Amino acid sequence: MTETLTNRLDPHPPTFLWLKICFVRVWVMGNDALNTFYQDYSELQANYTALLQEHEQNIRSLIYITIATATIFIVAAAYMSIHAHKKLR
Repeated sequence: MTETLTNRLDPHPPTFLWLKICFVRVWVMGNDALNTFYQDYSELQANYTALLQEHEQNIRSLIYITIATATIFIVAAAYMSIHAHKKLR
């Protein structure tokens, strides 16, 4: 089984240097390598997009949790304040 470009290279998001290295390898290795490169790059791009979407969802969930927690504290503080003022009268 042949080793793919994504197995040999760092699996981080594509950078200019990464693309330059891949294009040099493709130029040296020929047309089959070009097809392999396109396939591997497509997989890498799909994985990167999926990770970005997952990260976005995690951030959105964190924001919702923060808003809900802050709302609970504000409502509790208002309730306790009103209740405390009623006892003072």
